[in-house]
Amino acid sequence: MKTKRTLSLLLLAAMLAAVGCGDAKPSGDVTTAPDDTTADTTPVETKVTDDLPADLDFTGKELRILTTKNTTYAPLFVEEANGDILNDAIYNRNQKIIERFGITFSEDAQMWSDARDSARKVITAGEDAYDLISLIDREALTFASENMLWSAEDTENIDLSKPYWNQFLNGCITLGDKQILAYSDMCITTYDFTHIMIFNKQMIENMNLTSPYDLVEDGSWTIDKFSEYAVLAKNDLNGDGAYDKNDQFGYVALAKQIAPCFWIGSGCVSMEKNADDIPEFKMDNERMLTVIQRAYDLTWGDNLWFIQKEGDYKSNTELFTKDQALFGDSCLGDLFKADYREMKSDYGIIPYPKYDETQDTYYSRVEGGCPYFIPATVTDTGFAGAIMEAMACESYNSVVPTYYEIALKAKYTRDSQSGAILDMMMENRVYDWGDTFFTNYVRDGFVMRAFNNGNTVAASDIESNRTKVESAINTITDALCE
Repeated sequence: MKTKRTLSLLLLAAMLAAVGCGDAKPSGDVTTAPDDTTADTTPVETKVTDDLPADLDFTGKELRILTTKNTTYAPLFVEEANGDILNDAIYNRNQKIIERFGITFSEDAQMWSDARDSARKVITAGEDAYDLISLIDREALTFASENMLWSAEDTENIDLSKPYWNQFLNGCITLGDKQILAYSDMCITTYDFTHIMIFNKQMIENMNLTSPYDLVEDGSWTIDKFSEYAVLAKNDLNGDGAYDKNDQFGYVALAKQIAPCFWIGSGCVSMEKNADDIPEFKMDNERMLTVIQRAYDLTWGDNLWFIQKEGDYKSNTELFTKDQALFGDSCLGDLFKADYREMKSDYGIIPYPKYDETQDTYYSRVEGGCPYFIPATVTDTGFAGAIMEAMACESYNSVVPTYYEIALKAKYTRDSQSGAILDMMMENRVYDWGDTFFTNYVRDGFVMRAFNNGNTVAASDIESNRTKVESAINTITDALCE
């Protein structure tokens, strides 16, 4: 029997469900391009093919897509080839699918809240208006709990055992031992939303400090070392006694991003799976509370952080690219922006620091993604499933290698060491349910409110919010884990 509860696809090899979940390298066999961006930028062809029936005939059909638009990050569709290697890889992938199946694409790109409202409107009205829809993960999970989606497991022409469906990742994001989400290489969002720490190489040299690359390599890149460096970088440049946009800071980041970046870097998650494969709220432990307190002390307490609250999205980029911050929070997708491409001083890429030197590895936070799914109102799921399968396979072969190895590592980073660091970070990415699916209750809930107001998060705050958080978890699990 078909079920309409399971998300079909959150696109792209990414995100670990919990610390220590295993290998999360970019899927596919890719070849690293040299630092010289004039080198051949054609990805090596892989041998992976889908096993879709050769006689599939969709001639004249239109694939109707509602997309959550975010102009910062790599799109699913582009209008034409323009010479940019990533743009052209996406364009060529789409053209192969169009020519293979004789179809056309129709994309309705909307901002995230508009896309959510449009999707809800057509699905609840019973309209077969879109074959695929993308929403922010937390919205997609809500749709799944309301029987508004088709299951990828039960959809004709989808083979979740294929390598372009992330086998490791899909095992990590089950719920009640059901495959609620299935990730493929169709989209780039979970790469784009992988958090990194960037550092100003010129400032490191001017301050005669050991390179953070060396600290990462020898395992001594810890919160204590971050604190030591960031405090040294803080400087009241105009001597007016007030720290504002005219001064120099140790660290820049949006307030809501600080705590989760540091707790994940320290090997903590806000939610863990139990024996029944259900997430449980697990912030009430000494290590988590210590990390959050340290993050608060380093930012609000020491003036080494430019106070940047919700809604002020540009200040950290401006300060960092103008050499007014030693460290900055960023995401991989941000490196494609003109701000970083045009920055005169060189920057480096490192993971967030470890809790201490006894921690065995570095962990990197994936803030979320925008999954595509087949809405419950679609009548021809075989068509939608076949195109999803083919898009995932072609993305594995061409788009992901171009994005990661050529565009990101060779073109938009400043040195070979950044590329090596990125490879290491890809192996230990973490997807924390309280930071993503249930962010409205945890990260963007009481944690963000505390940091925006200049307060830390205490054990009492966690307890006072426990009922609300656990109720939200129960609502989803009751609907999806019957």
